[in-house]
Amino acid sequence: MRRYMILLMLCFASSYSYAQDTIAIKRDALKLMNALKQSDYATFADYTHPNVHNIMGGKEKMIEATKSAMDQAASKGMNFRAATLGAVGKFIPSGNEIYCTIPDTIVMNYEGGYADVPSTLLGISADQGKNWTFISTGTYPRETIIKFFPNLPKDIVIAPQGRIRVHKD
Repeated sequence: MRRYMILLMLCFASSYSYAQDTIAIKRDALKLMNALKQSDYATFADYTHPNVHNIMGGKEKMIEATKSAMDQAASKGMNFRAATLGAVGKFIPSGNEIYCTIPDTIVMNYEGGYADVPSTLLGISADQGKNWTFISTGTYPRETIIKFFPNLPKDIVIAPQGRIRVHKD
């Protein structure tokens, strides 16, 4: 009976840990998306992986570039409308990090309608799944992503960017 109880507790603990990981990654991905929607570029940068900051010349330059890109889009009548997240993928440890993917769709308004852009967020946690940072894989081929994330697990599936769908209002 005692062995059965220990086994039952271990099963419950492992499924609870997985549920918590799913909650944490979705929580942080939503913070990333909401920050972009609210033009809170500092928070957006907080949830963007530090390797992206480095690529862009530092966190402050990344914030400036994001603001500039969003301002430029707004000047052309485009703005962020919404974002949706799909089902969280498999958690795969590699080195001192955990990797996971989440399909996402960003919806942008434009004059006369809106467009949705399906992509994949690559989530990376350096603290055993408590906190997550992201990179949108967008149009980057796997070979490019590996250059900046050499510990990227071989078996993680990163879907190619979907077709942009344009809708008229």
